Amino acid sequence: MTYSQEVYRILQAGDTLTITFHTSKEEWKITADFREDERWDYVFEVSGQEPTPDMFPLIEKIYQNALQKLQVGDMWTIAFHIQRL
Repeated sequence: MTYSQEVYRILQAGDTLTITFHTSKEEWKITADFREDERWDYVFEVSGQEPTPDMFPLIEKIYQNALQKLQVGDMWTIAFHIQRL
């Protein structure tokens, strides 16, 4: 919800979005460049992935993977960082 309601709506072409999933034991990061595109209005470019107009499926995949590894007492944080040049 935070991604779609707060983060996605403020992105501008040229921004770099980094999403960090952190548990007590592991950390996963996704870094994507947000740019204008002819086929879609905007796309995310993630290293090793095809450009996509929607980051949510990748976010959901990592979220579900991390969620399965959580144990009682683990800390869990998700941070969104936007770098604007």
